[in-house]
Amino acid sequence: IPVGAFVVAKKLDGILSRSEHGNTYGLNPFSCAAVNAVFDIYEKENLVEHARVMGEYLKGKIQTLVDKYDFALEQRGLGLMQGLKVSVDITDVELRAFDKGLLIIGAGPEVIRFIPALIVTEKEIDRCIDILDEIFAEIAAERH
Repeated sequence: IPVGAFVVAKKLDGILSRSEHGNTYGLNPFSCAAVNAVFDIYEKENLVEHARVMGEYLKGKIQTLVDKYDFALEQRGLGLMQGLKVSVDITDVELRAFDKGLLIIGAGPEVIRFIPALIVTEKEIDRCIDILDEIFAEIAAERH
């Protein structure tokens, strides 16, 4: 269910009056019920804490690649939104990953983007990093 909403800081109270801001996916009773259900799941499954823990785990796993390969230059990001800056062809890495069953995408010409689902598991993160490790080992061998 697509939903559009925004929050205004208390200090900006009065900038907009009721019904002054509209959007295609504005709230209605059905979409409000869907949003409520999603927030209930977030709380029941403790997804915010899970995302924090998995984000730290992912960050550490990406750092292992930085420590291992000279062309893996820098881990960056926050929470589950992570990136790995590399000095190799991102398109080549993407294609090799696809051949191994991993879908990745670059964030610009030199950063591999990681934005997994909030319910990602350590096992899934490990598999992702293992595949990238295989690819990076291939690239390292080709460079020498």
